[in-house]
Amino acid sequence: MKTEQFAGEEGEDARQRDNPTEPGPEGDTDSANAPDPEEGDASGHVVVDQVDAPEEAPRDLEEQLRELKDRHIRKIAEFDNYKRRTARDLQGSREAGRADMARDLIEVLDDLDSFHQQDAGQVTVGSLQEGFDLLDRKLRKALEGAGLERMVPEGELFDPTWHEALTVVPTDAREQDQMVASVHRAGYRFGDRLLRPAQVLVYRHGE
Repeated sequence: MKTEQFAGEEGEDARQRDNPTEPGPEGDTDSANAPDPEEGDASGHVVVDQVDAPEEAPRDLEEQLRELKDRHIRKIAEFDNYKRRTARDLQGSREAGRADMARDLIEVLDDLDSFHQQDAGQVTVGSLQEGFDLLDRKLRKALEGAGLERMVPEGELFDPTWHEALTVVPTDAREQDQMVASVHRAGYRFGDRLLRPAQVLVYRHGE
């Protein structure tokens, strides 16, 4: 009987050597030796699974929204400043242009004042004509200097953009067809802006 028991113990030891994962008489060795997650690892530190904080993403999104809002507000303020600056510069340019024209007309006003101060008994037709011619030259020079252009298109091709045809004048000359025969009233333009069309009579061949 002792010999059979000894042989059985030797067989059990051999099976455990061949299959070390097989639980022995004391239970599962791997599960017994595995560290408890609650207790920590071999170094004594508690092992905790790392999980992203759920509130980090919302906070980042809120920060981006604040930055976009601040940037938008700054852009609006910059555009408002630009509009005010542009309007101020435009107003300044207009006032400067009007001031230049008024400065050129001051001499004409001075001449008018001189005429008013003359003794009516000493005024002659010749002096009146001379004074009128002087005023005419100065006034036209001032207006032309400001950019005003007088249009007297006699002998030019009729252009409905700048001319107003009052009537047609029959002609036998084919080369005169659609040409301005005469100017009834001069026209005026300021750059590309029409202030008043020239009233003209236009040749028409075959009428």
